[in-house]
Amino acid sequence: MIMGLCVPAIAANAQGIGFHPVRNWDQLKKMARKENKLIFFDIYASWCGPCKKMDKEVYADSSVGQYMNERFISIKLQADSNTNDIQLLNSDYAFASEVTKQFGLDGFPCYYFVDAEGRLLYRSEGFQLPREFLKTAAFAQDATTNLVGRMQKANNAQMDKKGLLQLALDLKKAKQQDAALKVIKQYKKRFLDGQPPFEILDKDILPVFGEFSEIFHAKDQLITYIFLNKSLSDSLMDRKGFSTTLIDFFVNRDYMVPAFFRNGKASGDIASITDLEKRIAAEFDAKTARKAATQAKCSWYELKKDYPRFLEAWFEKVDSFGIDMKDPYGALEINNTIYEIVLTQTNDPVYLKKSIAYMEALLKVDPDSYSRLDTYASILYKNGQKQKAIEVEKKALALAAKMKDDENVKFLNETILKMEKGEPIW
Repeated sequence: MIMGLCVPAIAANAQGIGFHPVRNWDQLKKMARKENKLIFFDIYASWCGPCKKMDKEVYADSSVGQYMNERFISIKLQADSNTNDIQLLNSDYAFASEVTKQFGLDGFPCYYFVDAEGRLLYRSEGFQLPREFLKTAAFAQDATTNLVGRMQKANNAQMDKKGLLQLALDLKKAKQQDAALKVIKQYKKRFLDGQPPFEILDKDILPVFGEFSEIFHAKDQLITYIFLNKSLSDSLMDRKGFSTTLIDFFVNRDYMVPAFFRNGKASGDIASITDLEKRIAAEFDAKTARKAATQAKCSWYELKKDYPRFLEAWFEKVDSFGIDMKDPYGALEINNTIYEIVLTQTNDPVYLKKSIAYMEALLKVDPDSYSRLDTYASILYKNGQKQKAIEVEKKALALAAKMKDDENVKFLNETILKMEKGEPIW
């Protein structure tokens, strides 16, 4: 509920928002304090259609202008450098870069509502009708709904469990990472630490694991409980496989990554992984340890571009532990690994036949995916099954044409011609 703020009715155009030319944080905050106003940023791009629509249909509206001009110092900043106006490029682009770095940017148009101290009150995106935009502005001013007001309540320990978690999620969405982490740590201390695990495990805390995994460690009491009580934990969380997925994640992050990866690169001696696998097996179990070691070897060898060893480890992983083909990420891993590595890096008939079987299983889940059909056709072709490969590739072409995907239609036509001529396609 928005309290104490009246959203005015939308009236006919007269005078819209008056955007100020200030391009300096200190000046802007000083002006806001002097005029007892808040600050509104409109971040736009020169090519953005919805941005132009906001200018024409919303910012020019008289009621929007009256409401915003009375309460905000409004700043309009171009965030892309696609302009011939050097002066604009030097002023707008530089300040926009500073502001978007501080508050985050996911798309255009983007709106920041900020107080006179430079603290983010609320962030929103996309085209909004005048009344919707005014509701957004009112929401940003309300201390019961904006980020600053809710943070003050959190700092005074005046928020309940649900409200505190939602604040942490909202802060993270608004790219306020430090504040989000501070709030979620308070949430963990107040509502998770020291509590019986079976009382706190439910689907409402799934976002805690998904968005703030950094506040947990593989050997935390709660994670240990989940490992020792997988079936019960899955039931409490109302998600089959939750426990195994969570444990695999933490074991990989807290054991394998520090030992063999640094700054996104492979490091250390992968030959020593056997010792670490034994340690994990002692602390968890042999299956968890083997899965973690196999995945680590896949990642390590791929980063080193040691494709023979990567493929050995990857096929071992898929054959031993499987990949959920109904999961989008699992399906993408299979398709991309076969297309980008198996197809280009090996002639091993065992690997080719296994890849064909994986793709056939994947296509049972989504038979109309022309990207998967293309991968399937390609691996068939490499395995010497030319005629079947061409038939599958033509099916992929028909589906791409139906979707009017001109770029892939061209690509698939070219691939079919190469197949028909017996030319390499990799």
